[in-house]
Order: sequence, then structure tokens, then C-alpha cells
Amino acid sequence: MRYWIHFEGELPADALRRFLLTEYGVAPESVYVGRVEDRAVDDPRPVAMLTPPDADEGFGWILTGDTELAAATDHGERDLAVTLAREFGVRALVDDGGIHPDRWVLVGTDGSSGGC
Repeated sequence: MRYWIHFEGELPADALRRFLLTEYGVAPESVYVGRVEDRAVDDPRPVAMLTPPDADEGFGWILTGDTELAAATDHGERDLAVTLAREFGVRALVDDGGIHPDRWVLVGTDGSSGGC
């Protein structure tokens, strides 16, 4: 996966779909919302997936996407997280891009960011 963005709170599915359509031309039907295990095996591959948390966990909403989302947005993971954090007023976590798998960058609702 090219994108694996964790959000502190819910991104409203319909609003996210509208935003991705308006800003990047991503068709709403190509944005799957739900759990991976709930998708039918023969469903078309989505451009993006928004997965809700298992329970009331912080940063449990996850947006994933691959090359199709990258081509549509022309943004890297961190830049897309900044854009969505500002638009929806919710903080995000993204991998810091380093060699350590447990280091993250926190993106604030104003688009500012720092390591954690």
C-alpha cells in the first residue's frame, strides 16, 4: 500500500467521497467504506478504502490506497494526510518514512506536523 493514513476520528464517508470526486476526480463508487473482510471477493478493486476502527480506539479510522489514488491525487502520503486533516478537521498519523516501523508523523488539523 502506498497510503496508510490513520485518522483520530471519523471521516464522514459521503463527505470524503464528494471531496475525492471534486478535488481529484475519484469516482464515489470506487471508494469502499467498510471492513476488508466484508468485501465480496469479486468486487472491483477500489481506488481507496476507508476502514472504521474495531472499537472506540484512537486513530482507528484508516484510509488506504495504492497507485490509482496516487495518480489521482498527485500527493504523497503525508501531503494527502495534511490535505484531509485540514479539510475534515481531524488529526492524522502517517509513517515517518524511516527505517523504524514504529515512528510516526502526527498531522494536526491545521496541517502542521511533527514526529512522535
